[in-house]
Amino acid sequence: MLIGLASALGFGFADIFGATSARRIGVLTTLVIVQSVNVVILSVLWLTPVAGSVTATLPVGLAIAVSGVLGTVSYFSFVRALQLGPVSIVTPVFASYAALTVVLSVVFDSERFSALTAAGIASTIVGVVLASITRSDQPVSLATRSGIPFALTAAVAWGVASYLLGHSSQQAGWFLPQYGSRLVEFVAVLAILLGFWARGGTVKVPGGKSFVIASVSAVADNIGVAAFNRGSQLGLISITSAVSASFPLVVIAGTLILFHERPSARQWVGILAAVGGLVMLGLSQ
Repeated sequence: MLIGLASALGFGFADIFGATSARRIGVLTTLVIVQSVNVVILSVLWLTPVAGSVTATLPVGLAIAVSGVLGTVSYFSFVRALQLGPVSIVTPVFASYAALTVVLSVVFDSERFSALTAAGIASTIVGVVLASITRSDQPVSLATRSGIPFALTAAVAWGVASYLLGHSSQQAGWFLPQYGSRLVEFVAVLAILLGFWARGGTVKVPGGKSFVIASVSAVADNIGVAAFNRGSQLGLISITSAVSASFPLVVIAGTLILFHERPSARQWVGILAAVGGLVMLGLSQ
């Protein structure tokens, strides 16, 4: 559970800095920098004892590759959903991905837990979804709803990818699934970039503050995935997933500190439910 909380912190900071970077230099440029920094960091770690074993069976290798493809699909679907619909609709839909990861771990890995643990998982996931719902002055039009299928696609893709990463970590350690999936994502981003260039588009690598912000997002994301993989390796995928999915609470805390935003009553209910779920998970260990 503690490692899952570290994962939530990593994902939360990655979202804060990633969103800031996307607004400054664009989504594609941000993604190119993030994936490049990810591969460089992990390649350096590969040369150290930290990486541990880097061998895996064919099924595990395929699972890692699929998780990389699904991770890329999830990211771009999430961004597309935000383009079509408001955050107040898109984020709660995406935050439900952990429920799918929990179901997959129970069905395919036969994970079992106590009633208190089940209640903690449910309370955490539902609380995070409620806390992610923000006030919106935009009417819920047909155009607004058109972002929901993309948000669902992102949630399903990341829910399955999370399960595959957790399952692979139990078989091959935490490092190889992360490195392998990041290499697949890097290649996918390069393919997208080449297609963008072929259509006459241009991407300039920024320097200074903009590059640092994107790089910080990459480091935080690496920490989040590494902690999730390690937590899944040592414990249950379902618990690690539910705890790591509380990362929107980090984003909410960031907006409170940076922008002095005040959560709505519904968000406070969600925050309390998520925190209560985390407490129940802690007590059940």
